[in-house]
Amino acid sequence: MKKNVLKNIFILSFLAIICIHNASYAQPKKINLLREFVWGESDRYKELPPIPSKWNNESAVIIFNHQQHFYTKASKTLDNYFLNRKIIQLNDKASIEKFSEFNYPSTYVKKYRGVYKTINTWMGIKIIKADGTIKEIDVDNERILKSTNNNTFYYGFIRKTGYFEKSYKLAIPDLEIGDTIDYYFYTHEEYKTTGTHVMEAIESPIANSYPTMDFLLELKVENDFYINYNSFNGAPKLENITPEKSKEKFYRIRQKDIEKRESTRWFYPLMEDPAIKYQMGFAQRLGDIVHADAYLSQNQDIIKMKVTEEDLLKKHKSDVYTKVAYNGRTNSFLKENENLSKRELAEKMYYYMRHIFRNEHLERLIAYNKRLVQVNYAYLNIFFITSPEMFLQQYCTFLRRQEIPFELIKAKKRFDGSINDLLIKDNIVTFIKLNFEEPVYVFPFESNTFFNHFPALLEDTEAFRMIFEEGYYKIEAVGKLQLPKSTHEENKITEAYDIKLDEAFSMLNVVRTAQSIGHSKLKLFDTYLQWTDIINEENQKYGTTPFSELLNKKKSAAYQEKKSAFILKMNEEHQKGIEEEIKREFDFDLEDFSCKIIDTGRKALEEPMILEQKFVIKNDLIKRAGSNYIIEIGKLIGQQIATTKKEETRTENIYMAFPRTFENTISFEIPEGYTIVGIDKLNTSIDNETGGFSSEAKIKENKLVIKTVKHYKNNYEPNQNWKKMLDFLEAAYQFSQEKILLKKR
Repeated sequence: MKKNVLKNIFILSFLAIICIHNASYAQPKKINLLREFVWGESDRYKELPPIPSKWNNESAVIIFNHQQHFYTKASKTLDNYFLNRKIIQLNDKASIEKFSEFNYPSTYVKKYRGVYKTINTWMGIKIIKADGTIKEIDVDNERILKSTNNNTFYYGFIRKTGYFEKSYKLAIPDLEIGDTIDYYFYTHEEYKTTGTHVMEAIESPIANSYPTMDFLLELKVENDFYINYNSFNGAPKLENITPEKSKEKFYRIRQKDIEKRESTRWFYPLMEDPAIKYQMGFAQRLGDIVHADAYLSQNQDIIKMKVTEEDLLKKHKSDVYTKVAYNGRTNSFLKENENLSKRELAEKMYYYMRHIFRNEHLERLIAYNKRLVQVNYAYLNIFFITSPEMFLQQYCTFLRRQEIPFELIKAKKRFDGSINDLLIKDNIVTFIKLNFEEPVYVFPFESNTFFNHFPALLEDTEAFRMIFEEGYYKIEAVGKLQLPKSTHEENKITEAYDIKLDEAFSMLNVVRTAQSIGHSKLKLFDTYLQWTDIINEENQKYGTTPFSELLNKKKSAAYQEKKSAFILKMNEEHQKGIEEEIKREFDFDLEDFSCKIIDTGRKALEEPMILEQKFVIKNDLIKRAGSNYIIEIGKLIGQQIATTKKEETRTENIYMAFPRTFENTISFEIPEGYTIVGIDKLNTSIDNETGGFSSEAKIKENKLVIKTVKHYKNNYEPNQNWKKMLDFLEAAYQFSQEKILLKKR
């Protein structure tokens, strides 16, 4: 690094004459003193405590999880330091395998909130054997430079994913059951910024996948830093332990005897588990607070624990949403559609803006980024909406000028907790509510979004209303409303299977037609749609000139040649990706797979996406029994949830993405000379307040026709309804295991 960080990595936090209780906040002056700082004479865990007997059968036990976060400032930079130390006893082969290798970055550069930051990381590790002998790993000499620099790294609660200039792999040899590993990661973040800056938020449950004997988080903050912090669901409170007359502020949270938290199906940890959220903001002057991209306290000595309606109004009342200029194409579009009703115009304008401000430009941007054509930058000098704020400004200006009544909605996704506990500005999602007799919701568009539709994770949540004054130039009030929710019939996947045995009775030839609507449809867009599907459809709809025709004849010919090769390779990779996705859906292999999009379903929310897929299933579902054949017909509805004995009892509430329905019709052609035995086992029906599963089988002409329907009625269930859910989940799983017998006449 340009700064002399290696020689002077930390400034002393405060005079070391403070008692041992506060001595943990001292910081090593030089990087070569880091080892002594962590494992020196003042190490509170030089002697390891015994593991509580109640955790003797655990895979591993965290003896100490110590995180220290220090926020400091220099003349032109902000410097954050994170020291995360863990001491873990390994009790079985699974934990040994997990901790036998570490991956970590050395240097990382990223642009965050428009500011470049540099991150440097150091590591230390030692192994304490059961007999007390200690082996320290020579990290600098044992680590290996990795071939890929894209990875994810955690330092304490903080998660980083991206490009690292250098990343290392460190193998830990000869680990044995009963060993204790004691390791630390020490990370320095440097932001080149002045004035105001907001650091990435930290939101995390306290519990780990292993039980923890002692957890300690310590914060040191210099002047001009502002803290947003709160504890949730019984997590320990933040203690202010700042000594008198100190220029810096010191805080901590501590908890002992923390049970492990295992991964649970359909659960949002931040909703129920003890958790903390905090974010650090920097404002060099009091007047900079208003410009910070966060809801900061007006006083750096007061920790902000909650964002109120008054805070929202103060922060957003002067936001500019309705004063941007129209471009010529927008004006022309309005003239062409002046006879539409206000609702019809609002919908048509949404899709038109989605095209001219986003999708119209996809091909030229891809051509430029993939170097398919050499073009003057003028070809790319386009207005491309890249953020929700840009969309809100364009669309709100249109609404104001057309005198369409509206307000803004600020909501939080369900997994992040109640809107009443709002603390982190980045957790807010802003969109528009059109105040017609029947309200309409308009979410910032992406390439495949819809008018009057918003993400499933916002459904049925309480949200803030940002109410404009009469002229729609300023927000004058803040209220609340409950967002609507969809039904399971509105989020539906309907699949029809036509199945034939080959003459040798060795394979099943399958043609599957799938239709999807609602949230279920949007979930499939990422898997099935490519940018070519989008531009071909929209260019035809809006009469847009293809990008290749904007080039001169020579460049166009060269581009078409490169584009054809690029698309051919892209389609091959895309088809392979779809095939892998379908294989994961079933519990058997597929061959000769093909997929064709009959209808993209992009023209309207209620219009289904329709796919046709063909594939062959060899041997996996067919077993010979003398002159007869057993067909595992139930597996054709896809893998079903197989709950374990442990899952039968549940204390957590159930959180799902959205209500949904899966409907399957299987039409199996009965080979000539055979009859079907076992059809009675294919009929069942269970329905209750949480959902249901039903199956009906009958012989129609020379075909076995089976119809199954599984549906989840809600996106949330209280834990007392879990056994009711198990009733239909187990019925669906049981059906998936059913077989039929083809009996020779």
